[in-house]
Amino acid sequence: MLANQLDQMTPGQNVSVERLSALNKALRANGNLLAKAAQAGYPAQGQAVTGGDYAALIPQSIQNTLDTASFTEHAIKFWTKIFKQPVASTLHESAVTQAYGEMALDPFISEGGVGSTSDGVYDRKIVKIKYLAEKREISDVATMVGIVGYNGVSKQGLAQQTLDGTRALLGKTERALFNANSSLSPLHFDGLFRQIARNADDTAFSANYSDLEGEACTPQKIIERMYQVADSPNFGFTNLIMVPPRLYASLVAIAMSYGRFDQAKAGHGELVFGSEGLKIVGPGGLIPVEQCPLMLQPQTVTAGVGTIDPSAAVAVQTQTAASIDAASRFRAKDEGDYKYSVVGVGDKGVNAETTDLNVVSVATGEKVTFTLNDDGLAAAGTPNGIRYYRVYRSAADDTTGARTHMVDVARNLNADGTPAGKTTITDLNEFRPGTAPVYLLQMTPDVMYWAQLLDFIRRPLAQVTTTVPFLLMLFGALHVKVPTKCWVIGNAAQSL
Repeated sequence: MLANQLDQMTPGQNVSVERLSALNKALRANGNLLAKAAQAGYPAQGQAVTGGDYAALIPQSIQNTLDTASFTEHAIKFWTKIFKQPVASTLHESAVTQAYGEMALDPFISEGGVGSTSDGVYDRKIVKIKYLAEKREISDVATMVGIVGYNGVSKQGLAQQTLDGTRALLGKTERALFNANSSLSPLHFDGLFRQIARNADDTAFSANYSDLEGEACTPQKIIERMYQVADSPNFGFTNLIMVPPRLYASLVAIAMSYGRFDQAKAGHGELVFGSEGLKIVGPGGLIPVEQCPLMLQPQTVTAGVGTIDPSAAVAVQTQTAASIDAASRFRAKDEGDYKYSVVGVGDKGVNAETTDLNVVSVATGEKVTFTLNDDGLAAAGTPNGIRYYRVYRSAADDTTGARTHMVDVARNLNADGTPAGKTTITDLNEFRPGTAPVYLLQMTPDVMYWAQLLDFIRRPLAQVTTTVPFLLMLFGALHVKVPTKCWVIGNAAQSL
C-alpha cells in the first residue's frame, strides 16, 4: 500500500490534501506494523532513542519544536546587563579616584590666607584577561543531517551543536561571573564574590560583606545595606539586586504577606497575585530585584566528569575531631553531627568523590579540620592534576546521606603547580550549605564592566578524523573597579 502510493508520485507534482492524508495514514500503519515485528528505531513512550544521536526512526508523529531539559537564554541574567568594555591588551589597566581631596580638612581660611594643601588619591588597577572556551565535535555525517524542530524549521547538526555550545559557554560564564576565583586556579578571573566580599589575598571577608548566618533575608535587611553603601565613605548607588530563584520567591512571599497595599487584582477575569516585577525602594528610587538561576555553584555532588582520571578519589590522611576556635561561626543553633565529602577539580575534569570521612559532632565555637593525602598526586595543569577541591557538607544530624556544596578550597601547591604538601581543609562555618548570597550592585561602567578582548566566536580546529571539531571562545575578565560601591549579604536562607 505504502509502496504503491510512493510509486505514483513524481518530483514536482502537486499533491492534494486527500492524497497527503492517505499517505500519512499509510506511513503510520507501516510504522506500526514494523514496530510489532521489531523495536529498532521505534522507542517506547517517554524513553530516549538509542543507537546514536542521529539514528533512523520509523515514521511517526513528532512535535515541531525542540525541547530542552537544560537552561535557555532567559537564565542568563548578569551577563546581559553588565557593560562590555573592549580592550586591546591581555593586561588591562584602569585608574580609580579614591578621594577628590582630604575631606577631613576644614575648608575655611583667613582673609588673605591659602589654607592647607589637599591632594586627590588615585589608584591604578590591573585585570588580567582570561580565556574561556567550549570544545565541540560532530561527525561529518551529522553535519549533513537535518534535525526536525525549531518551529518547523530543520537545522543542520552543526548549527545545533554551535547553538548548544554557545548556550553552554554562556551558562558557564554566567556562573563564573559570580563564583570564579583566581586563588583556586590561575586560569580563573575573579568573580563578584571574590572582588566584593573578600580581601585581596582571599583570607578574610571585606568591609562590604555581612553574614546572615542562615537567617532569612528580609526587604528591610536589604534596605539597610543599600543605605549603608550609599553613606560615607562608600557613596554607592545601588541600581540592581541579584538573588537566586528560591530566595526571590521568599521575597515575593514576604511582599504578599506583609505588604500594606493590594497584592491581588482582577485582570481580564483572572485573579492575579503580586505584580510583574519585584522592586525595593533604595537611595536612587525603585531598585529591581533580579532572580539568577545560574548564580550558585552546582549544589549536588558532581564527580567523574571529563578526561581526568575519574577513579582516583583523594584519600583522607587525618581527620580531627572538632576543636575550639575563636573565629568559628558555629552557633548553638548549628550544633549537631555533620558529614563531608570532597571532589577534586582539574583543568581536564572532575575526579571521583572522596567519602571516607567520619561523622563529626560539632558544638558551639568549634571548627572541623581534615587533611587530604594528595601530596603524591600529579601536578596541577597536567592531564590528571587537581587544582582545587569542592567541599560538600550535610545538614546537621541529617541521616539521608545528602550533601550540599559548601565552599571551594585551593589545593596546597607551589607556584609551578607541583604539590607543596598535603592539603588541609578547615570548616569554620563561614560558608553554610543551602544558603545563598544577595548582591547589591551599582551596574555602571565607572564601577564595573566586562573587559572584553574577544567577543564570542566559533573557531574551526584541524580535522584529523571524519569529524568536525571546533571551539567556541570568549576572551575577557570581570573588572570591579570600585567594589566599595557594592555589597554582598552572605549565607541568606533561601526559604522562609
